This record gives sequence, structure tokens and C-alpha cells, in this order.
Amino acid sequence: MRLGENFCPGILHAVPAKDGQLIRIRVPGGLISAAQLAAVASLAASHANGEIELTSRSNLQLRAIQPSSLPYIVTTLTEAGLLPSSAHDRVRNLVTSPFAGIDPAASLDTRPLIRALDQRLIANDLFLQLHPKFTFGIEANPTRFTYEVEDLGLQAFDSTHRLSLSLAGKDTGCSVAPEDAVVCLLTAAEACIDLAKQHNVPVRTKRLTAIPGVLETLLKTLSPLLEPTTNPARGPDVRRDVIGPHPALTPGHLNLVPSIPLGHLTASQATNIATLATQHNADLHLAPWRGIVLGNLTPKAAALIAPQLAALGLPLDATNGFEGIAACAGISRCDASLADVRADAARLATYLATRPHIPGWTIHLSGCEKQCALRHSASAALIATPAGYTLRLPNHPEAHSLPSAAAIASILQSHTEALAS
Repeated sequence: MRLGENFCPGILHAVPAKDGQLIRIRVPGGLISAAQLAAVASLAASHANGEIELTSRSNLQLRAIQPSSLPYIVTTLTEAGLLPSSAHDRVRNLVTSPFAGIDPAASLDTRPLIRALDQRLIANDLFLQLHPKFTFGIEANPTRFTYEVEDLGLQAFDSTHRLSLSLAGKDTGCSVAPEDAVVCLLTAAEACIDLAKQHNVPVRTKRLTAIPGVLETLLKTLSPLLEPTTNPARGPDVRRDVIGPHPALTPGHLNLVPSIPLGHLTASQATNIATLATQHNADLHLAPWRGIVLGNLTPKAAALIAPQLAALGLPLDATNGFEGIAACAGISRCDASLADVRADAARLATYLATRPHIPGWTIHLSGCEKQCALRHSASAALIATPAGYTLRLPNHPEAHSLPSAAAIASILQSHTEALAS
């Protein structure tokens, strides 16, 4: 088992896996251009396993890389603008809504703030001391799409555009003006670095705010930028079902969200998405449900793109059966895995494709007890053990040592019960 900061991958920090080297490409805010996606797809085809993994923090991963390929990959990604600072490779963890700037319900376009924050972050070597998982979030959409908790978060909550401040996912009762948002986050990050040194803990706000007096110190440091607010930050409810068309910011335009099986795009699929985005001037946003959004399309463009996505195996509905299914890397890619969970997930999807989709119904398949695929509670969870699968279903006794076929049959039975309820 690999633990600690050193196993957190980056472009310049490839980590070993069962199938070769793995790299993670950080995409601040999930804001990726068609040219950048095409560049990653080309590398996936020529120097990896032919797939691009989409992560729950809206980043990308390539795997099964030979060490001899790494220099070329680094050069290509640098030229594509995906590594603007080699020193800051692993600290550019910036998230925002996958519909940022293209959603009529949003109170503020957070993309300029994300880009400004990224530029300020990589311009200061102090921030190299941040933990590789330290995450900044800036949100302005009324809907939350991720269960991930940011170390430092800002959320626009009304038409005044002021942003409420949260630390480790907890609302502070304070807000900041948009023009002070970037300074507020960077000042808070600097304070976190100092406080982590004082208390000899990792630079993570969850650890820091558990220490008596630290929260008060942080808020005092930020006090010149903050005002009290009675508007709480957005609640914990997360929207899970997003596949399909959505209204875009431009009246009459659409945002399209295709179903991406198990959060993996083949190199060919990614290349085709990049081509479609270029042809139809679509915005591309990586999404925390391990998906992608093609944004701000005219009705004509959306009508042309939809059947092309379906032909690529990326429909705008749940007809492929994969909606709601998550699986870890599996036995062929991870030394710790005890089962071919991805193959079992695909078999399960073939059955679910013939059934009505249940909104919010989710299944997680994990190759071991670490449950790397599990980001939140699931309607059904399969965990591989040396003796077979353990099945966990709400309001059911835990079942053990199940063969693959029996585990899938039990999940389908649970699905049938959920349809009838």
C-alpha cells in the first residue's frame, strides 16, 4: 500500500502502478480547451493505454506509461499549456462548477477568478509548501455536483455576488467581495502554511481547524477582507443525475452532458469530442462526476452533435447502463485489487441498459477494502475479498464470499425492488 504525499501523482511526478507509470494532469477549474484535450488524446494513443481517466476533481490521468515515454509526454503537455509551472505541478488544485460561465442559474461567472487564482498561485514559490491534495474552490452555481470538500472554498450566494467563505467544507459565517476573492484565498493559504509549521501538521484545513484556536486565528488574519453574513453556504445535497441537455447561459443555447462509461474516454472518443468542440465553438468543462460538458451550443449544433456522441458510445441518456456505476482501477491495473471490477461493472451495465433508469441509484465496485472508487454512500457496494465479493446494501444484512455472477444478480434484485418502491 502506498501512502502519503509522495504517491500523489502529477505530470512531473509519475507514480508506479501495476500496468506502468501513471501521471495526473491538473486542469484548474476543469477548464480545458479543445486543443489541449486533443493533445492529451494523442498521448493516450501513442504513449499510454489508449484511454484518458477523468477524476472526481476534474483532472485527467494517463496510465500504463513506459518510463522512456515520460520526457516526450512532459514536453507535449508543456507545449499544450497544461504545465505552466514545473515547480507547481501538484499544487494547482482549483475547482469550480462544471457549468461555470455557461449556466443561467449561476449568480457569477467564476472562470476569471479561477484563472486569476491559478496565475497568482504559480507565481509564488511559497505555495509549493501546500499539500498536494490542498484544494481551492470557487462556486456560484445553486447546485452542487461533487462530494469533495475543499480546503478553502468561496461560494456566491445571492445577487450581491459576495462569496461566503468555508474552511474544510464548514461555513464560517463570513463573506468576501468578488474583487477580494483571490487575495482572500491566497492569504488564507499562506496562513495555513504558517500554522501547519507551528503545529507540525500537514497543510490541510481539516487538520488545522481541529486544533483549538486555529479557526479564530485564520479568521482574524482575513478580517480586513471579510464581512459577517447571515446567508449560509450551500447545503450538502449533491445532484447525481446530470446526463443530457441543459439550458445554457445564452438564451436558446444548450449544454450537453454525455454518459462516459466508468469515467474513461478512449483516445478516439476524446479526439472526436475535441473536433466537435472546435467545429461548433463549444466550451469544454471537465466535471467531478468524471464526465465532460460541451457548453453553449446553438440548437442546430446540439442537434448535430447528439447523434455523433451516441455513435461514439457516449449517449445523452442512461441507455448504455453505466449511469451511476463507479469502479476502481481493477486487478489488471492495481496490485491491491482482488477482482476484475471493471469487467464486472461492464457486465452489470449490460443488464441495467435493458431496465428503466432510477435517478440517484448508484453502484460502487471496489477491488479491495480501501474502496478507492467510493466517494460517498452508494445504493449498492461490492468490495472484492480473497473469498469473493462482499455486498453492502442499505437495510440489508451484509453478504460475503459472493461469486461475481451471484453478486451481480443480487444487485439486479435490489434494483428491481427499488423500481417497485
